[in-house]
Amino acid sequence: MNENGTDRLGSWKEIAFFIGREVRTAMRWAKKQQMPVHHAPGAKYGRIFAYRSEIAGWLERTSDNHSSQHFDKSPNFSSHDSNLPNRDAVSRKYKESSPAATRLHRLRKRWLLWAIVGVFATFTAGGLLSLYRVPATLPSQVRFTENSVQALDYQGRQLWEHSFPTLLRLGSVGRFSTLPDLVRIVDLFGDGNREVLVTAPLRTGPTDQDVPVTELDCFSSRGKLLWSYVPGQTFHFGSHAIGGPWYVSDIFVSSRGARPVIWAVIVHHEWGISYVVELNSRTGNDTVRFVNTGDLYQVKDLQTIRGSFLLVGGFNNEYETGILAVIDKRRPFAASPQTAGTRHKCLSCPDGDPDFYFVFPRSELVDYGGIYENPVRQIMLNSAGFDIIKAEWEGKSDESMHFLFGLEPTFRPLSYRFDTSYDMRHRELSRAKKLNHTLEQCPERLHPQPVRMWTPAGGWTEINLPPPG
Repeated sequence: MNENGTDRLGSWKEIAFFIGREVRTAMRWAKKQQMPVHHAPGAKYGRIFAYRSEIAGWLERTSDNHSSQHFDKSPNFSSHDSNLPNRDAVSRKYKESSPAATRLHRLRKRWLLWAIVGVFATFTAGGLLSLYRVPATLPSQVRFTENSVQALDYQGRQLWEHSFPTLLRLGSVGRFSTLPDLVRIVDLFGDGNREVLVTAPLRTGPTDQDVPVTELDCFSSRGKLLWSYVPGQTFHFGSHAIGGPWYVSDIFVSSRGARPVIWAVIVHHEWGISYVVELNSRTGNDTVRFVNTGDLYQVKDLQTIRGSFLLVGGFNNEYETGILAVIDKRRPFAASPQTAGTRHKCLSCPDGDPDFYFVFPRSELVDYGGIYENPVRQIMLNSAGFDIIKAEWEGKSDESMHFLFGLEPTFRPLSYRFDTSYDMRHRELSRAKKLNHTLEQCPERLHPQPVRMWTPAGGWTEINLPPPG
């Protein structure tokens, strides 16, 4: 039952949370896989609803009819094994590709092949198991209660529970993430077990207005607490000492080196100062690797012929728009390039610069809506480079700009496009005479604003992109 006492789900966000997937995945399943979602009679486009009982039955039927695909049969789960190949893992690979249909088709085959190969390579030594199942003694899902975290196996059976000394803040973590978004279940030590990384916002008062103390906990597959990391850094900007409270906005586990490395994005609750920290997987000891003036949302790594790089997406307070930092992992430290003498310049940070720092133009929807923050919230790797997605409408819905990056001969944006939801919002505002031009006559499409790029050697330059097709 939901809050009003029925099993009705009234938005894509509620549906996505119920099935444990992203909003885009929920929309795709409804369109392509006939997941039961209804459109409200007489409502504007996009007003939908669904019923928990119908979706739960659909998940069960789909799992039974397509045993080669994996759908989680437990609608109440909060997070699933990030290493377990499943339908959504493959669909995320689809999203991490060029918009061209032929390229999507090729990538679909390629990723499906690698998923199958990876699954068989993982499980052959253990005998003939179900294609997407793991041993019942290992965690595959995580569930939160008011004061605990519970690890479940792939069938939803509880393996262990860890209780916290205070209640958890179960709502949003920071601006957009929820607790399930910040769970990672991975083999950190290469011994066949599955460690569980969870973010725990511990309440400091009775209401959600009381800022929690956030810790990142690492548990063994049997539920032993291996280490806890509580962000506690202090940075000086202008006359201000920024020392917390901090929260976690993203966790990324990289397995490119000799041992897995944990990268966490840490954000200040009030000031928006952010940093990326490298955590030792065995001890939880931290090394600050990047500091940014503005909220950060995602970190990933990318292997190229020139080395391994961090990709960090977010927002910059001085430039008031979305940004992307590209940092060679061999650099011990980097800070966002800011104007000297302003409150945006980190005074206590050691010397160090990113290899590239990109500042993306603000769209007219952002300016029309009076929206301050339009961050880069998602980075998607593909075979030729990567795409970044910058939010353009209240930071929550799908209206966005997509920038395609190439890797050779250097990191550089090649093209951009607008999300379909952006086009729909633009047409809606045009029809309502809130914008004085049509989508086809839009100045930002006919004469795109440049992307600004900063490098240690060249400083600031501008990159002009062709109008979107």
